[in-house]
Amino acid sequence: DLVAGFVAEANLAWIRWDFNIPPLGFWRRADAPGREGMTEIRYIEGLYAMWDALRERRPGLAIDMCASGGRRLDLESLSRGVPLWHSDLQCSGPAPAADQLQNAGLWRWLPMHGCGNFGLEPAYVFRSAMTTGNILCVTDREGRINTAEAETEAAVARTVAAYKTLRPYMVGDFYPLTPHDPSEEAWFAYQFHRPDLKAGMAMAFRRTACAADSARLKLAGGDPEARY
Repeated sequence: DLVAGFVAEANLAWIRWDFNIPPLGFWRRADAPGREGMTEIRYIEGLYAMWDALRERRPGLAIDMCASGGRRLDLESLSRGVPLWHSDLQCSGPAPAADQLQNAGLWRWLPMHGCGNFGLEPAYVFRSAMTTGNILCVTDREGRINTAEAETEAAVARTVAAYKTLRPYMVGDFYPLTPHDPSEEAWFAYQFHRPDLKAGMAMAFRRTACAADSARLKLAGGDPEARY
């Protein structure tokens, strides 16, 4: 009732449900002898019941499950909300190879996810971290997050236009095109395909220490008789 009251009073359409604590110690201390795990089970059942009640009272309410960056990416949670900050790795700034690996892992089973992105188009950093929900963390010359300067504003507009063009493909079929390799000496690539649109895209990254200036990739899902 308390949370639903705040949602109604502020006329909220979107809430972020963060969770910046390690809960296991609290759960274990509340368990009775021989009943280890029951507090956790009841907590999780109560959390799902609360989310269901909020969504029933407020149809269309969007729940962003940040949870210290990706700590609630289970199927039950994902049936009720979407993670728009899938990892706290991004809090320490750009890490392109790690972004590529995280995205390729998540896209195997979770099309809708987002996170902080510290690059602007055209940029290796931006494309490495690009998701279906990009939170642009753009800094000015003094290192502050600021999109007010004309030069930055134009770059933001280019960036938003680029990912809006590509985003529809990200909810299609996903195909890894290279091994899930963290090496900076490797190429890394993946593909999205929308059979319903007869369209798709492939993303290929030549990492910073990669000596090979080309890579041969075998695309999937397409019609060999069609022209893309």
